[in-house]
Amino acid sequence: MRALLFSPVAGRDAAGGDTSYTEALVEEPPEGVTYTTYAEALEEGSMVLRGRRPDKGGIARSDLALFVLRSGEVAARRSGLMFAEPLWFATIDPDAFDVVHLHLFSLRQVDSKVPVVSSAGYPLNVLYHEGRGWSARRATVAVALESRLAHMADAHVPWLSAPRSDLLTVYSGHFARWLTDRGVPDRQVRVLGTALPAAPPIPRRSDGRTLAFIARDYPRKGGDIALAAFDLMRQQDPSLTFLVATDAPEIERSLSAHPGVQLYSNPPRSVVLEEILPRTDVLLAPTRLDCGVPYGLLEAFRQGCGVVTSTVPWLDERLSGPCVRRVDLDTEAVAASATELLGVDRSRLERDARALWQDRFSMSSLNDDLLTAYQDAIAGGRP
Repeated sequence: MRALLFSPVAGRDAAGGDTSYTEALVEEPPEGVTYTTYAEALEEGSMVLRGRRPDKGGIARSDLALFVLRSGEVAARRSGLMFAEPLWFATIDPDAFDVVHLHLFSLRQVDSKVPVVSSAGYPLNVLYHEGRGWSARRATVAVALESRLAHMADAHVPWLSAPRSDLLTVYSGHFARWLTDRGVPDRQVRVLGTALPAAPPIPRRSDGRTLAFIARDYPRKGGDIALAAFDLMRQQDPSLTFLVATDAPEIERSLSAHPGVQLYSNPPRSVVLEEILPRTDVLLAPTRLDCGVPYGLLEAFRQGCGVVTSTVPWLDERLSGPCVRRVDLDTEAVAASATELLGVDRSRLERDARALWQDRFSMSSLNDDLLTAYQDAIAGGRP
């Protein structure tokens, strides 16, 4: 099966969980599936962008209407009436691909129709309202305009709607219900989640008293709550250590005033995986806004760490078990849960964490469901 992976690519798009999603699929694809990234498809010509001014020459007559539509869309997005993420118009070679896996990007196929399976973590109005400070009314208006454009263009928008033969996959039952409440048919929505490939084991070097916080986006990921919880715990046990890996200069300067904190300033992934996580007993992740199972948590489970995270509804419901605590965004609740996990036998906590990753969040678990979704989309998209 030949799949176009229209998903963020490191070096071309902003690095983060979404580029990690792409890398995980490319590294360990479903059995029998060959992925081509959208960057590769554009380079080889099996995917051609439409309605855009070429580097040289004028607009093709067949693309004039698309160019006008895109110009209006760009103006609406720049004015703040709509979300910034654009609708892509593209022709995809149906002889080159059997299915498109569309992650986050929105797509309108022009002069082609390759079946599409999309994936997304939560609606954009949630990101803009809760993460970027838009008012609820402004975000609601933007959703209405996005919905209107999607239906006019018959586009596939992973967090909103899709043509009848396509499938939308999401990370949580909460998101699935959000879509069906908006009128998306149940048959088009599936909950699949996120996963992480296997990696060579790294010996643990934890001492039973080490916590960690790992995130570039310190405020959104709840770094202040994690730090306050650690300070509270250290009042009872001064031997505790807190490893903080972030890229927030204004935060980094203030951490020196907190005893027991060791700072890693914007460390490469190799340092996180080979130095920080092997030393960590419990990862503190009281995130204010997240979806599925963030890759930092997946890496912690794979390494054998316990995790304290939040009750954000867009997180995967399978994020549970003896090595996980999900609590409200409250300093005392985070501290109490972390203390409880530190009290668990170290080898038992490690076994439980690794088992949770292997049973629910390894690529083998995801790929079976993903392959079925691809097959169903192909079957539904052909006469």
